Amino acid sequence: GLAQRYFVQSLRLSQAAGDRGYGAYVLLTMSRQAVYLGHGREAVQLARVAQQGIGSAAPPLVQALLHAVEAR
Repeated sequence: GLAQRYFVQSLRLSQAAGDRGYGAYVLLTMSRQAVYLGHGREAVQLARVAQQGIGSAAPPLVQALLHAVEAR
């Protein structure tokens, strides 16, 4: 839907800006949306991509949120 298109545009802009942290945040938000929509596998995939993209550079809070979404 419309939200998904905005998320994808946000990812493109974060990539163009070289902002991995914001890109991971967008993927985290997309993952949470997938959980709420009942798309568990997609949610896990998005969380894992976000974890790979940000690596150990993510603040502890972001890492915890990514792991929490993956656990759901």
